[in-house]
Amino acid sequence: FGLLPLLLATICATTSMILVYWSVKKQQNSRRRFSFGQQQPQKRRLESEVAKQAFFYLLGFYLSSPPLIIAAYIPNPPFWVSLTAYTVYPMQGFFNFIVYTRPEYEKSRRRKLRLSVSQQAAA
Repeated sequence: FGLLPLLLATICATTSMILVYWSVKKQQNSRRRFSFGQQQPQKRRLESEVAKQAFFYLLGFYLSSPPLIIAAYIPNPPFWVSLTAYTVYPMQGFFNFIVYTRPEYEKSRRRKLRLSVSQQAAA
């Protein structure tokens, strides 16, 4: 019983991220037909950002879940397996924090790169 909810959550999360990406890609393709004068790399930026965000979200999920599954289904698991599982699984919240604050960090980093050296020192 313990594996089924985690398996369903994995399938739902992966499917959701794929559907979000496809939806954004479809909207961007529709917009491209009506946009004139924009450069090609600029047009694909939103698609790329959505794909990265979905990838990082799923990466955090995939990093935190397998150790718990292994520890739960190995009879008398070695200490290091249990330690890894019970250390990494609760860190899923930390991974989510990193993923969800990444866009603001990237925006701040790009803004600082555009500033001159003296402006960066003042900021």
